[in-house]
Amino acid sequence: MKKLLVVLLVALMLLPTTAGAFEGNFLDPFNNELFEVVAESQYYDDFNLDFYFRDMVYNEDFSLSKVVETTLYYDGTYEQKDLCDFLPDGGAYAYYFSDEEDSGENPFNDGLKHYSNLDTYVFGLKDINDNFVYESYALDYFVYDYNLGFLREGENNGYAGPDLAPEEREYKTTFTRIMTDNAKYEFNCAISGFNDDGYAVMRYNQKLYIIKLKQGAIPTVFYNNEKILFDQIPVIENGRTLVPLRAIFETFGAEVQWDGATNTVTAVKDGTEVKLTIDSTTAYKNGEAITLDVPAKVINGRTLVPVRFVSDCFDVQVGWDGTMLRVDLTK
Repeated sequence: MKKLLVVLLVALMLLPTTAGAFEGNFLDPFNNELFEVVAESQYYDDFNLDFYFRDMVYNEDFSLSKVVETTLYYDGTYEQKDLCDFLPDGGAYAYYFSDEEDSGENPFNDGLKHYSNLDTYVFGLKDINDNFVYESYALDYFVYDYNLGFLREGENNGYAGPDLAPEEREYKTTFTRIMTDNAKYEFNCAISGFNDDGYAVMRYNQKLYIIKLKQGAIPTVFYNNEKILFDQIPVIENGRTLVPLRAIFETFGAEVQWDGATNTVTAVKDGTEVKLTIDSTTAYKNGEAITLDVPAKVINGRTLVPVRFVSDCFDVQVGWDGTMLRVDLTK
């Protein structure tokens, strides 16, 4: 992952060092159908565009350095703290990098996974069948991100023309709903990718703003406030959200068995047994028949089950945010 970031940063450094006006019909960042501005930040930074980041801070002669951690909140407030005192000879670098280790894996997120090939400089997003949904090359000067069904492409975003004052720099950010209708939203300002809560940071006219999606693009599921990563995107049918069965059952700690002869899945936990059959509106909890509004079904080789029925069977509370299409499960 670090090697990939280096490649992308090198590609961005190859951009022209003078900013030119972008062409296109840009949307108004304060009046558009994609997001709304929810707060103006009390903090401003020329380069960082995240809710959490770390900075190296040097003394006057650059002989000492320390690391400052900044956390930006959704209401526009922020908090900063020193992770170490001023240290000599680069001693602060140990505090600069995140405590989380990079596993090197590229897990699925909402049905897509990142793909990178440093030999061919091909990057992109692939679906469960290993097909490209989005394909990019490092030298096209785009950096890409993906979350909640949206692809973000940012051009320049302050990296071009480092000798220019902030007000002279040009920015362009494009969002595409890649998991639905491929609708594009283009803005002449710098915007970070939307996080799992639907929030992002926007830099416009030397100010930072907190923005939030007006409508989610795809269903997402959280268990005790942690997002469940699926290799197949959940779907909504007849007002019911269906999710990949194995991931949801394993999240609940249930043992799963599959009977290919009858297309029936059985999940057992703490004395509770649940049975569902593909395309059948009749399910069973401890042998008692229950009628489903929507049956289990197979999509792209994955079996999807109605999340509310499964959650009720294992005494898990279900919350629904119809704006963000978000299911919150609480045990």
